[in-house]
Amino acid sequence: MTELTKVGLAQFPETVDKVPHDNVLVDRGHGKIRKLKIVLAKEPVSPSLRGIAIQRGRMTVCRYGLPSSTPEDIRQRTYGYCMLDDQLDEEMWEIELANHEGFESRKAIWVKLRRKIDTFAEEFLLKYSKGKEIKPPPMNIDEIIRTVNKLVDEHLEGLGKGGKKKGNGGKGKRPPVVHISPWGYHGSNKRFNTADIMEIKGGVVNTTKNDVFVNLRCWIQNSSGVESWSNNINKLKIESETKKPLRFAEIDLSGLTLSKGKYLLRARLECKPLNVRHERTAVFYFEQNPPPTGGWLRKLLFKPLGGPKANLRNVPINDKGELLINRAYPEIDIIWSSGVLSNRQKAKELAPIVINISLHEAVREVCLKWWQDDKISYDIAEIKKSKDLFDEMWASYLTGR
Repeated sequence: MTELTKVGLAQFPETVDKVPHDNVLVDRGHGKIRKLKIVLAKEPVSPSLRGIAIQRGRMTVCRYGLPSSTPEDIRQRTYGYCMLDDQLDEEMWEIELANHEGFESRKAIWVKLRRKIDTFAEEFLLKYSKGKEIKPPPMNIDEIIRTVNKLVDEHLEGLGKGGKKKGNGGKGKRPPVVHISPWGYHGSNKRFNTADIMEIKGGVVNTTKNDVFVNLRCWIQNSSGVESWSNNINKLKIESETKKPLRFAEIDLSGLTLSKGKYLLRARLECKPLNVRHERTAVFYFEQNPPPTGGWLRKLLFKPLGGPKANLRNVPINDKGELLINRAYPEIDIIWSSGVLSNRQKAKELAPIVINISLHEAVREVCLKWWQDDKISYDIAEIKKSKDLFDEMWASYLTGR
């Protein structure tokens, strides 16, 4: 009689820790994660089982790897699964690849789901990550964050103030065909004092193939809507497919009757033949320091990345407004690890690189939101806009304007 061979299921190593999450809302207007379970094993698990199994339609579509900041030994020992409720299951079905082995990477719901998993995974695994936090050379991180946020506020509608949990990116609404960009004032400090002079930074963009004429009004108002300064420009010609800088006289704040507090520098554009009306606002504070928090970018982290994302300069900004930059990226490491440069020299050379990375990430964020419109044909000219956006911000930073 032939001896039968017993077949059994593969055994996972002994569990060190695990965490379940139930009925987690991915984002407003979307479905929920019915159950997310993350497990840390005592020994490495099979490479084919590592990461979080994304289950849709009662099958595993793909395995999502852990955040790149996760140490490799932790990555090898972590596995889990993510099950979706009916609404989220249907949303993911609509973007599932034809071979049923993944999802369309740029679709907003998949981006949001990945980030939600990243957040829970980072929180769970933080206590098991060995080693001290790597401190960068003594860069002025607060000044870098202020500079990045001000450039984002001026140039990138659809991101802007408040961080993700307060609407970072908002709905990703694209500006009209004729719009104001940038809008703000020179300098990175949001505080002005009585003896200060304000120089307005502004421009009008015409993306149409025809010349247009616009009417502009700009003004300063307090939080109650009371105006203290205004200026009008009528019948300003903007040639086709161009950007025209706005020229305003300097504002001598000593000549205005401003009291201590928050103020808005506002602008309104009207192009009646195209039925366009566009408004922009920049915030400043008079004789008062701005709040310590707020803005698209809230925190910069520096860690060497491992695994499949080891060659990236950074990973996507998370829900807390934290941007993780790859400490081991060659452009950064060659300065960071230099035995010739002083700490002060390292800081001076690294600051513009960090700002450059942050601005690239901001452009990527806003374009991911814009590129969800099925009515737009994403030709070369449309895709090139992302580079133009970055170039404008980078030039503004380099010139200090």
